Amino acid sequence: MKNFDCVRKGYTFDDLYLVPKYSEVSSRRDPDISGEISNGFLFKVPIVSANMGKVTESEMVNEICRLGGTGCIHRFMSDEELIEQIRKVSDEYFGMFGISIGVDTTRTENLLQKMGKDILNKVGYIVIDIAHGHHFKMKEAIKHIKNLCNKPIIAGNICTVQAAKNLIDWGADTVKVGLGSGAMCSTRLVAGVGYPQLSAIREISTFIKENSDYKHAKIISDGGMRYSGDVVKSLAAGAHFVMLGGMLSGAKETPGNVLTLFNGNKVKIYEGSASINVQASHFKREAEEITAEGVSTFVKYKGGLRHVIKDIIGGIKSGFSYMGCSTLCELHEVGSWEDSWVKITGSGRVEGTPHGAGLI
Repeated sequence: MKNFDCVRKGYTFDDLYLVPKYSEVSSRRDPDISGEISNGFLFKVPIVSANMGKVTESEMVNEICRLGGTGCIHRFMSDEELIEQIRKVSDEYFGMFGISIGVDTTRTENLLQKMGKDILNKVGYIVIDIAHGHHFKMKEAIKHIKNLCNKPIIAGNICTVQAAKNLIDWGADTVKVGLGSGAMCSTRLVAGVGYPQLSAIREISTFIKENSDYKHAKIISDGGMRYSGDVVKSLAAGAHFVMLGGMLSGAKETPGNVLTLFNGNKVKIYEGSASINVQASHFKREAEEITAEGVSTFVKYKGGLRHVIKDIIGGIKSGFSYMGCSTLCELHEVGSWEDSWVKITGSGRVEGTPHGAGLI
């Protein structure tokens, strides 16, 4: 290839709108938005709180499960601390949440031995989470965990069809799609790699639907979603579930204290899993040894998660209604139609946001 003229084009949330369809949905309250995080593992709300240090511990799990979704406890703590977090999850949500691990098979085996059957049985699924999930260590980790316990495995992060195929072949039940798209992620700037999120979801979902050996596998869209409309686009593109970090950050149930700034604004800390803070504190690395692929920031304190999730659910149901869909299965079908999407120009993007301030 002498030039880039034949290079494929990728799209993300700000590049496309969904085109409304004829609807017989009586009310925006009516759609059933339930989704499967793995085959047969159904939740009323297709949202899993991100396995990030400033997003999900036991308090978040208890609340998001109460609201119909699920949460995944992060891995940036000691084995003993993780076990204690699992113990703090209400028995009411037995088997309804997950834990996150890395690809160190020795540590994982030690962790599961320390947990014992009683603690492990509380856990519904295991997320194997590394920055570049299409890796030989992921293959080893999936096969190792499959031999140790009978839990659904969610593996990622990835962004290509070949990666999805390999992870599913290795034994993953669900693939987590998103590389460099997270709000606190700087991978695309630091390493120059990534893939636009909607195109990644669409290409992987098309492969899964068209190949019978892979139809059991599920897709989680992880990263890049800032609004409930982005969640709807992820689901319409073929995702079965979404993992939210930034949209839930700042809620009362996220780890960390509420801070008051000099101007009186209340905030909480939100940081990427590959930020200097996380790598230095969890992996005990010196700052000069770290090439960070994540950042940290303050986010506005949002109060109770119930209000945050209520608004997101309302937006999702509204999106289903505009598309004439009563279920996620119907949205997948309508979202697969070419005429259900339109590309957006820069002017179209401006037109699609509130822009009437100052007219009166």
